[in-house]
Amino acid sequence: MDAPIRGRGRPRGSRSASTGSTRASLRSHTRNTFSDLSDYENDNEMSDTAIADLKDELKGFIEQKTKHLEGIITEKSNIILSMQTRVDSLEKQLLASVNSNVQLTSRVATLEAKLQKLEVKIDDNEQRGRKMNLRIEGIAFEEGETKGQLKTKILNTLNKMDANINAADICRFHRSGKPRVDRPRGPDGKLLPLPVDPETPVVKVAQTIVKFRHWDARDSAYQAKFVSKAKNFREQIVVDLTKRRKALLDQARGFLGKDHPFAHAFADQECQVAVKIRASNQKLIVNTLEELQDALAQVPTVPMPMIRVPPVDDLAVAGPSSEP
Repeated sequence: MDAPIRGRGRPRGSRSASTGSTRASLRSHTRNTFSDLSDYENDNEMSDTAIADLKDELKGFIEQKTKHLEGIITEKSNIILSMQTRVDSLEKQLLASVNSNVQLTSRVATLEAKLQKLEVKIDDNEQRGRKMNLRIEGIAFEEGETKGQLKTKILNTLNKMDANINAADICRFHRSGKPRVDRPRGPDGKLLPLPVDPETPVVKVAQTIVKFRHWDARDSAYQAKFVSKAKNFREQIVVDLTKRRKALLDQARGFLGKDHPFAHAFADQECQVAVKIRASNQKLIVNTLEELQDALAQVPTVPMPMIRVPPVDDLAVAGPSSEP
């Protein structure tokens, strides 16, 4: 009897060990059986009965191995079906998570909008509490000055600007900033370099907040700011803005620049931030970043800016000046 012929193909790596073993056994058994049949037929030594028995043996062997393979296939199919069921479940969970995230994002956006409106409302209430205040910049500072000395300086400064103010008109006052060295101003009102002559006396100044008892006194002091600018006094008067409104005004001025030919930003007597279009003399009141963006869109030759919402820390920084 000849040895069984070896197969030329290599088993694939993806096939399981049990499946490969079964197929190899089937090949080997089939080859041996047919080899025996060939030998018997060639030697005329095998009867019809013996041949029928060998065929029945081969058929039984094939049926046995076929059932074994079918069992393996059924087992793998069940595993695949189980994995598919799990994948479907995970996809449903993922979809539910995405929908939940979308709902949360929408809710967060709604809450942020409400929070912004609440912050603006709180800021408006704070600004109303400052409506009787004015800030005076440039009042001379002296170490150890008393409240009485400071009040006298405030009255002298306002009277120098032709404001009709007396001591009874002032409710409260205090310094609101650290003293700094005063820089001289030129005829155009711009600051000049500090003098290098050591013999020239150096004057220190500090900002002062003044609260008035009634609106007429506050209005008289506010009107004095135009006299101060016209006469180029060292002392200047500005309105007392909240930190948020001061940051909003700074953003408006930052977009328009210092000498924009068609518009300028300022804070009016009512402490409202406004953009004024020079050609039409139109005054656009703004109280939020969105309103500022809409106002800037109406300024000629100015491209629509993309306004960056400043962090809370930026809004908490307010400079000394609120007026152009």
